[in-house]
Amino acid sequence: MKSVMALALAGSGVAVAQDAVQWRVEDGGNGHWYQMRVEEVTISQHRTVADAVGAHFVTITSAEEGVFVDQLRDANANIAFVTGGYQDAAAPDYSEPAGGWLWETGEPMDYMGWGIDYEGIQNPDNDSLGTDAEILGIRWQDDTVWTDVDETIEWGAMLEWSSDCNSDGIVDYGQIVDGTLKDYDHDNIPDICEAVEWPVTDGGNGHWYFSFQSEVPLSAEDHFSEAELLSGHTITITSPEENEIGFLVDGGRSSFIGLRKQAGNNVPGWVTGEEVTYTNWYSGEGSNSQERYANYWAQSGPPSSGWQDTNLTPDILSVIEFEADCNNDGLVDFGQIITGQLVDIDGNAVPDCCESDVSCGPDCDQDGISDADEIAGGSASDFNSNGIPDNCEADCDNDGIADFIEIDQGIEFDCNFNAIPDGCELADGSAEDANGNTFIDTCEIDCNGNGLFDFLDLFAGAAQDCTSNGIPDSCDISEGIEADCDLNGVPDSCETFADCDSNGIPDFCDPDCDSDGTPDACEGSEDCDANGVPDECQADTDTDGTIDACDPDDDGDGIEDGCDVDNTMGEDCDLNGIDDTCDPDLDGDLIPDACDEDDDGDGIEDQCDVDSFAIPAEALRWEEVGGGNGHYYQLIISETGSFTLEEAFEQVPLGASLVTITSPEEHQFAAFVVAEPIEAWTNENSGPPVRGPLIGLLRIQGCEYGWVTGEEFEYE
Repeated sequence: MKSVMALALAGSGVAVAQDAVQWRVEDGGNGHWYQMRVEEVTISQHRTVADAVGAHFVTITSAEEGVFVDQLRDANANIAFVTGGYQDAAAPDYSEPAGGWLWETGEPMDYMGWGIDYEGIQNPDNDSLGTDAEILGIRWQDDTVWTDVDETIEWGAMLEWSSDCNSDGIVDYGQIVDGTLKDYDHDNIPDICEAVEWPVTDGGNGHWYFSFQSEVPLSAEDHFSEAELLSGHTITITSPEENEIGFLVDGGRSSFIGLRKQAGNNVPGWVTGEEVTYTNWYSGEGSNSQERYANYWAQSGPPSSGWQDTNLTPDILSVIEFEADCNNDGLVDFGQIITGQLVDIDGNAVPDCCESDVSCGPDCDQDGISDADEIAGGSASDFNSNGIPDNCEADCDNDGIADFIEIDQGIEFDCNFNAIPDGCELADGSAEDANGNTFIDTCEIDCNGNGLFDFLDLFAGAAQDCTSNGIPDSCDISEGIEADCDLNGVPDSCETFADCDSNGIPDFCDPDCDSDGTPDACEGSEDCDANGVPDECQADTDTDGTIDACDPDDDGDGIEDGCDVDNTMGEDCDLNGIDDTCDPDLDGDLIPDACDEDDDGDGIEDQCDVDSFAIPAEALRWEEVGGGNGHYYQLIISETGSFTLEEAFEQVPLGASLVTITSPEEHQFAAFVVAEPIEAWTNENSGPPVRGPLIGLLRIQGCEYGWVTGEEFEYE
């Protein structure tokens, strides 16, 4: 771990720091780590040190936390120290002296401990407030009293580590201290949180890339050497995709990359000797032969994945690439070390198994000997043969016996079958025992009413639980949790049976309409209505090969089922077999026209209503959209090719009249109507009719004419 002593600022007094101490959760704490640091420097200089070691100034969020850090101060030196509180003049609630106070971590300052001896001002909670504060911090004085300060020389700073970058519920700093997590660059940030793998499955090379932060600024060449000491190399970039991976790890902080130009010229090469086939110089960069190294751009404007050539100016950041695979398992060693798959006790980033004669593999106790070797050699037992030494299995009561062994041998109950002894669940509060009978409340169930809790039935073998859900099979079945289609007392999900349609139901319990032993769903027969029943097992009234469910005319009488009175059982006033609701009903009075004495509902009975006379299908309508009048026109031709006047009038259907032509347009349409029939008659009779079509024009007297309809004769 990086020594805080080594981070004392040049020119300052001697820096003294006690070992960090954890405020343990089991002692009522938050699991964070704290360290009292004594040095006569400014608040800003104290903060620089805090940032360098991955800490922040302490944030005191309760009276209990205040007492804890005060005890740390007393154990080190009875002096004041700065904390992470500050007053933000831009905060919405800013006012003097009490408003705008915040913690630098973003936590709300719900708890305050201002001293009443500073200004003598008290709030309703009997706490006094500071006044005239700057925005840089607050100081802790004797007897847990706070006061506000400005940028001045302070003797102490209380540092706090609270980060949990991998979200495992444990503060990173403690895991680095105990060796659970690796921190090769000693910045108190776990390497697993600073490294990125470029997976082969994503088109990558399987390498790992790591943001290396040195304790003091180093030259590019020194960064190259540090990478080699960790069995890696400063990143060599061969594609735009790899460049983006490196920039992601860099985080916009201007890290060195593994490029070195030849002395005296501008020819670049990679530190590994690889040929430079890809470059990404920032605009205007890459041409200065005096600047032999390169870093990601961060000089002005937003950070960029473009490169900047630079000289020997030291920096603390570089990106290291790891690709070594000493055990040839296809996985990069560095990734296996920081994820806990391989052990590196000596801290050289080389798996210990590759530096000794032991096999490389999981090493749960981190002793440098793989689990497989310990089990094979007899130095570790593996009671359940799962490849994990028993001493690495869960042991919630820390008695040296794995939980699963205690449960298996009946030393401990596990009533809910979650592989955790009940005693441990009751002890840590994750389970309750309201009646104090030592049984977990949720296990005090007797589903079959035999006077014993279900878990005792199962433990004694008096009941079976094939689904391992903690409920006897008989209760799973009776409560509908599990099916038992053959009523043999064993849930279907636990039986081995044929299930051709993979629906979880035995074939012998699936529908089988023809009783041939093959479920309907697996017959391969037609099923036109998709109801899961083969057509051959469904009704087909007219035996036309189409089942009634898919046949629009079940009885084959030519009337579709929806209108067939045999099917609808409705009214049929004209006895035509068609439901009245499907018969024509011109006036919509629900009386079919065939039974309605006034089809169009105009008050005139059909026998006297010209509107009710049928219009021949051959008649052509002069449509209004074409400028017509909406009337129908038809040419009637005598078989002899000639009508007498009397015969012509007799041929006119009821409700019609001889044509009356009142405009050139109507004349043209009438000519269109007669053209085709006359041509057809001519072709059939080898000549045209004797005379042209009669029209409804009458001579009244002399030279006066009129239309048979009474219309005036205005067009001729």
